[in-house]
Amino acid sequence: MANDRWYNPGDWYQLDDLSGFKIRASRSRTIPGGQTGQLVVAPERWEPQQPQDFVRGIVDDQMVQVPRPRQTNQFTILATFVTAPSARGTGVITVDSVDGFAVNDNVQLMLDSGENFVTSIAGFSGKEMFLGTPLPYSVGTLYGDPLENTLIFLQHGPPLTTGFYNDGQVLAILYPSLLPTVPSGPGGIFDTGGTVGIEPGVGPGTLQLFFNQVSQGYLLNIGGGQLPTSASIANQLYNNGGEVAIA
Repeated sequence: MANDRWYNPGDWYQLDDLSGFKIRASRSRTIPGGQTGQLVVAPERWEPQQPQDFVRGIVDDQMVQVPRPRQTNQFTILATFVTAPSARGTGVITVDSVDGFAVNDNVQLMLDSGENFVTSIAGFSGKEMFLGTPLPYSVGTLYGDPLENTLIFLQHGPPLTTGFYNDGQVLAILYPSLLPTVPSGPGGIFDTGGTVGIEPGVGPGTLQLFFNQVSQGYLLNIGGGQLPTSASIANQLYNNGGEVAIA
């Protein structure tokens, strides 16, 4: 309700936008724009425009001044790289391209452990590559974006048939096994139920044998007594307390 009720020519009543009371036009004041939207109010409810209304954004240029983008992979040999993770024990990997590769090709794959794994190609399904030997360690799970565990062509078949794979630095058997389940005598090797055991009684020796360069038949013939009890060369086989291990 207005507090003056007399006629005043040209000085009309209007409603206060905040309180809803009638006020004379001569007493009204306008709150500047912004979020208030030009409100008409009595003098006691007037306030200056919020300073934040005058803030203007500044362009945040995050462009790299001297860019060095990742280069496109350019192989001078037949090679590709892994594009999806595959866990240890898996027999299939996903690669960027299978062009140029063929079934029974022998290839070398960089594992997440940093070691090179040599195996054969057993088949394809799109960009999935089936391996002749299960992965002894994961690929594509440790090294950033993009995944780039490299796969390199070594030679066309016949496929590798060593009959072994690397199971956490232990020489494991790829079945069917040629090894007996009991040792043939001192220094003899045998199938312990998935890994290669050595019967004590002979050795230690100094013979240097390397993973993926020795087959079940060859190791069965020479026995394990000639293996050393320690090794400092990567992928070298040694007698680790009656079990064939991989350095």
